[in-house]
Amino acid sequence: GNKLYTTFLRELMNIGIIERSGMYVPGQVSRGYRLKEPFRSDKAITIRIKDSKIASKKLTMRVTPEDYSSTVDRFLIKSLRNICIEYKDALKQLKIDLENKEKYTEYHFNSDFVAITDIATGQWRYSRDDFGNRAHHNLTNYRGSLKRFLKVNESEPLIGLDIANSQPFLFNIVLGKLFKEGLPSDAKKYKELTSQGMLYAYIQEHLESKHEIKQIKREFFSKVFFSRNFIGNRKNANRYTVLMENHFPNVYKAIWYCKKRGHRELPKTLQRIESYIMIETVINNLLEEKEDAFCITIHDELLTVKEDVSR
Repeated sequence: GNKLYTTFLRELMNIGIIERSGMYVPGQVSRGYRLKEPFRSDKAITIRIKDSKIASKKLTMRVTPEDYSSTVDRFLIKSLRNICIEYKDALKQLKIDLENKEKYTEYHFNSDFVAITDIATGQWRYSRDDFGNRAHHNLTNYRGSLKRFLKVNESEPLIGLDIANSQPFLFNIVLGKLFKEGLPSDAKKYKELTSQGMLYAYIQEHLESKHEIKQIKREFFSKVFFSRNFIGNRKNANRYTVLMENHFPNVYKAIWYCKKRGHRELPKTLQRIESYIMIETVINNLLEEKEDAFCITIHDELLTVKEDVSR
């Protein structure tokens, strides 16, 4: 139980195996734990489980379609279990990255090593969260550059299809409900940019930022969409907030309104819209057309095969 879990954590800290970082704030910030050096920098290795009892418990952790009653969940799990990996080639790539990439450390190697080994040995995980109703599985945080080693039915490569500017784009649904009499001009401009997948490029241009789009996206989310509402002297507001207020004043007011009861309300709303569209709608429609189709959702992305792309 929790008492035993806490005891293990305390003992691991006492003997110098793990360390705790961050500050605990109830309902806001969790404590973080990680391996201490030199353990964190050691490469992970595979150890065969010889104890039959432990091995049998490990096998029961593998998710199966029968574990869920929902048709879409059963389909997604079935699709997962049809994936295999070119394990030796993937492992070779990890070793190349460790030797040649400055920012690719033993920590990253170990994380990727566990990910590819779980797939190779059929250790499939699957769950749906209560917050945004998203599906989580082995591929949720799987490194993108390693997807080329994944195959369906041993030979078919995966093809990724995603929504550009997905959550800013989905916010248009919220805007439509808030502005029932019609969108203001700035909201129309916002809709046009997000529909074309050009919002982050627009922000990059008007902030005269040298940052890559990926970093601008990350900062925009943390400082506008998912942050607490800014209350105070506008001179102290971050540049993303200022840009939104100046270029999209009604959109920013709508964002502020959606976070009035708490900064987690907007991401929850957007994630639930996303999961409804991607899982409950797209997957259900695909099932109606072809029961034996292949498709996996990774939040706003669909992974499928060439045969099923047009569907």
